[in-house]
Amino acid sequence: DDDDDDDDDDDDDDDDDEADPFFNEDVSVKQGAVFTKYLIIGGGTAAAGALISIHQEDPDAQVIVVSEDIDPPYERAALSKDLWHESPSNQEQLRVHFKDQDRSIFFPQFPNVTYILGRTAEIIDVNLNKVLLDNGTSIGYGKCLIATGLSGPDEQIASPFQSLKDYKKLKEKISDPNVKSIAIVGGSSLSSELVHSLNKVRSDLHLYHIYSEGGSMEKMFPPYLSKYVTELSRKAGVDVKSSTSLKSIEQTSDKYILTLSNGEILEVDHAVLCTRLLPNTELAELSDLVVDNYNGGIVVNQELLVRTDLYAAGDVVSYYDYMTRRHHRLSYQEHAFETGKIAGLNMTGKRLAYINVPSFWGEVHGAKFKGVGFVDSNLDTIGIWKENEDENSDNANFEQGVVYYFDDQTIVGILLWNFPGRLDRAKRILEKEISIDEWPEEDRINRIKRLISFIALEEKDTDMEILNRFPIHEQGTA
Repeated sequence: DDDDDDDDDDDDDDDDDEADPFFNEDVSVKQGAVFTKYLIIGGGTAAAGALISIHQEDPDAQVIVVSEDIDPPYERAALSKDLWHESPSNQEQLRVHFKDQDRSIFFPQFPNVTYILGRTAEIIDVNLNKVLLDNGTSIGYGKCLIATGLSGPDEQIASPFQSLKDYKKLKEKISDPNVKSIAIVGGSSLSSELVHSLNKVRSDLHLYHIYSEGGSMEKMFPPYLSKYVTELSRKAGVDVKSSTSLKSIEQTSDKYILTLSNGEILEVDHAVLCTRLLPNTELAELSDLVVDNYNGGIVVNQELLVRTDLYAAGDVVSYYDYMTRRHHRLSYQEHAFETGKIAGLNMTGKRLAYINVPSFWGEVHGAKFKGVGFVDSNLDTIGIWKENEDENSDNANFEQGVVYYFDDQTIVGILLWNFPGRLDRAKRILEKEISIDEWPEEDRINRIKRLISFIALEEKDTDMEILNRFPIHEQGTA
């Protein structure tokens, strides 16, 4: 698709005063030079959040969005989740059912917003407030937001799964009855959710799930829960190839030949690469911006400011978290949207700090989960399960429960497993920065159990009454 755009841009170099048709007619374009009050680099969820805020505060301002995607901003999470389970008409129209109504996966569109699609920004001159695009266009800005998101490996054979274009290609493959087998490579939550969705859509499909980790979503879930999810996947008929990686891939006229690091050779009709995506910081590095070498991502302050007039939001930012008092980077859709909203508001003159407690959700083979805060298997965890006391028992039951994640004895993340209606409560628990360090050791588990009860809460208990019974560290204390 980029080749078609390149052909169109050959005519853009003419030295005339005629407006480039790529832009709104009221955006000044002369000799390849453009100026806009607000410039957004990237076209994902963070960009959508920023556009909503800018339209709210400065509805008549000109905004330019530069995105290497060929579509305007849409809900990327729907591509591996909801969209596969919709009716044929909803799938065709790219709509999902939410709260008793159907809605488009595309975010709202606003007047005075110009999209330059299929293009990338090559460098930012932070001193002159200018950005150079890959087609030679120079864009001056009043305020700029970097929302370049994540990027994957440059794989030319297996199909990626990062965009709406990739979803459409896979949807076409799934609809072909001649496609009998598909390999999904990668152990991320994205790959696990995609495997779950494809397995429900085509039960006759031979699905391989290949990943180097020992269990499914091992980077998020504690080992016992990762093992449990892996077994759920196998019971659902998925051919799981764990603790091995893709060594090489070849494509014949009608097959893909995958060689794994354990020596196995698989022949499939289609292959999808869902390996770990990394923050797309190339633009930041070329522009001499500060990049977090530990967490990855562009370093921002609490107002999501990178440099004067330059902000960053979404998966690409390393931001300061007030709970743990250090920088982190997250890849949650809600986090991307909320950072985009705060950055957009600050671009219009606000001075707001990002203090949101982000959440995410997913489903794998009948198990529905929601996470809030930092859900990372590298952290210490305590699991509270409805039907068992010992999570390491061979007969352990993980049908419903809560997993608490701890950083230096303080609760920083909560995973709700088949446990609806408790997300707001989980967020309030994190906001209280509850430390179990001062709790008597013999009473810790009982106190943790009382934080989120398996018994339906009465209305009077939905406020902070229960939480206030426990000793906590106030914000700002060590």
